[in-house]
Amino acid sequence: MSVSPFGSVAVCGVANPAGFAASLAELELRPEELFAFPDHHRYSRRDLARIRRAADRTGSVWIVTTEKDAVKLAGRVGLPLLTVRLAVEVEEPEFFPFVASRIGPRPGAA
Repeated sequence: MSVSPFGSVAVCGVANPAGFAASLAELELRPEELFAFPDHHRYSRRDLARIRRAADRTGSVWIVTTEKDAVKLAGRVGLPLLTVRLAVEVEEPEFFPFVASRIGPRPGAA
């Protein structure tokens, strides 16, 4: 195994970890290891230790993660965090009118 001087470990706790991995590939980020946890995961000490061990083993210099996971990992893994902003694209044109019809008018709207 070769160790990259700019290596990383990727960590996500999202509903679609394959989408996160695809985003990393689009950005030409190739983490040495990817940890995919369930959506809204609460990182335990054991999780953090596994992530750190993987970073040490691979010579990684940062952790690549999502914005929401960066909040949970900040200051807890001992390496800088590189956050990837994920966007949601709604392709169904009737989605927002449907949501608006369910919510009702804004307070104070005439």
